[in-house]
Parts: sequence; C-alpha cells; structure tokens
Amino acid sequence: PQRELADPHIAWDAITEHKGRNIQLRGKLSGDKSEKDACLVLLAASQKLLNQPKPTAAQLAKWLRRSGYPILRMDRALQNGVTHGEILSSGSRRARCYELTAPGRLKAYILANQLTAIVTGQA
Repeated sequence: PQRELADPHIAWDAITEHKGRNIQLRGKLSGDKSEKDACLVLLAASQKLLNQPKPTAAQLAKWLRRSGYPILRMDRALQNGVTHGEILSSGSRRARCYELTAPGRLKAYILANQLTAIVTGQA
C-alpha cells in the first residue's frame, strides 16, 4: 500500500497569525533569508490556512509588511523566485497573482519547518 507523504512538522498556528483573510509570520527566518523566502512560507500558509493558492501581489505585500519585512516592490522581491522556478506569476500590475511551483512548495515547507523550530524553541 502506498503511503501518503505527510507534511514535515510545521506548527502553522505557532509560526503564523491569521485573522480573516490576513496572514503574518510570527517570527523572522534566521540567517540571510530574504523577503522571497518569507514569501514562500506565506504562499504555503495562504494555501494551507486560507485555501487560497494564488494570493495577489497586494495581499502578499501587506502580509510581508505585517511580518516585519519592509517591502517596496513585490515583483522585484519575487523575481529571484520566479527565475529559479519556485514561484509562478500570472496577471499584471496590482492584479498579479503568485503561486508556488512543486520545488517552491518543497522549499517553503523546509523554511516553515525551520521557522517552527525557531518559534517553538526547538532550534
């Protein structure tokens, strides 16, 4: 019998706060992690907690700012993720939406797992 792959240990309730349609990270990723890495986690959280796999650039920017990342332009912050095939973008300007690719989701879960360890003191 084939086993379904379980999520790595991610305490979504510990690492995120969400009220209504808003999410924010409770802690910052350690080391040289960028806004892009925080976005990967936020995109995964959006899918997991809000059942919204493709948030808009405006939503993501708001969530990032609430998480303590002073972001100016989403397209520039996420360009690296798009180039590396971790994030797909569709639409244009304010209506642009972002979603995780399979490698992006994997990286997001690894980062969320690290953030879980930081927030819960298991690092």
